[in-house]
Amino acid sequence: MKISNETASFFSNYVLDYYSNRKFNEIGKEPNAVVIKPTLKCVANCKHCEGRLKDFESKNLLEINEYISFFKDLVDLGCKYLCISGGEPLIYKDLLKLVDVATQLGLIVSINTNGWLLDNEKLNSLLKNGVLQVNLSLDSPDSDMHDSLRGLCGLFNKVTNLFYTYNQKREYDYILNIRMILSKYSYRKLPEMIDLAIYLNADILSIDMIENDYNCKEFLLNEEDIYTFNKVEKGRIFRKIETILNDNKLRKAALEQIQCIYDTNFNSESNYANGIYWPDENIKNKCTIPLSFMILEGDGSILPCNNVEYTRRPIVGNLKQQSIKQIWNNENWNIFRKDKDIYCRFCPMNMSHSIILRNKRVYRDI
Repeated sequence: MKISNETASFFSNYVLDYYSNRKFNEIGKEPNAVVIKPTLKCVANCKHCEGRLKDFESKNLLEINEYISFFKDLVDLGCKYLCISGGEPLIYKDLLKLVDVATQLGLIVSINTNGWLLDNEKLNSLLKNGVLQVNLSLDSPDSDMHDSLRGLCGLFNKVTNLFYTYNQKREYDYILNIRMILSKYSYRKLPEMIDLAIYLNADILSIDMIENDYNCKEFLLNEEDIYTFNKVEKGRIFRKIETILNDNKLRKAALEQIQCIYDTNFNSESNYANGIYWPDENIKNKCTIPLSFMILEGDGSILPCNNVEYTRRPIVGNLKQQSIKQIWNNENWNIFRKDKDIYCRFCPMNMSHSIILRNKRVYRDI
């Protein structure tokens, strides 16, 4: 039996669809995509992560058998995709076991990493055990800037050298997704980021909007930056995309997604500069994330969406107390699905932008 994964964009054209009768994603009511965070410890010191970090008490950590039961229940519920994140998941001692078990059950496994703890042997082991996609965090094509943003000197050179070398002759094929956080430090560097992704033989460049910065405003673009991005930088990005993408569908999709970033016909410069990504409360009607998504933290806490990582409200259940089958349709979760969060307008999770560099499908035997 084989499992497979393909390069895909989760972009919905929110600028066109926001006031339509459609949801952003017409999906069922099964947990389609699940993120687990077995540890929130990390070797880096990224300021943009501070708002969601907390320590788990070691006595409350999930055991490997509890993860296995969770994975089995996810498959029974219809889940397809599992992302292992953190913190830095490579710190977690049983990571390879998690990957192997999830893959053998038929889940399509990806991993988020900053790459510091990876070497050729560890990357091979992850891919051999079933990882089909690596989401590598790179925030700037400039080594000093990237290392400064991530708080870890030497990180850029270490990971770019590793992935450049490995991808010259991959022992196991996989999808490499370069994930960058768009910020006031990086918004002028997107054409160079595209060049870097091509240099590393990446398959996707994802452009993530900054989360939870509406109070401190350490990373948000100000109004002048947003004006410059629209009037100057988008033109540079468009020209780069036209140059490097020969596939008409991929080129059209990439151009459409870039056009939507900081579109001031959709939302005001003032809102964007204050971390308000949506023009009004209609986002609560459009978002389907709590219907198909969850985060499982290492102490068993179940979070119904990304915003809850910062507010900690509501924690809809705990795997130490109930199975995910019991939690999935409990009262707290269903209330949240209906009412959503008071900070929904500050959440960029439905603004998924990516430049797919090639159409690709990868396989593993299970």
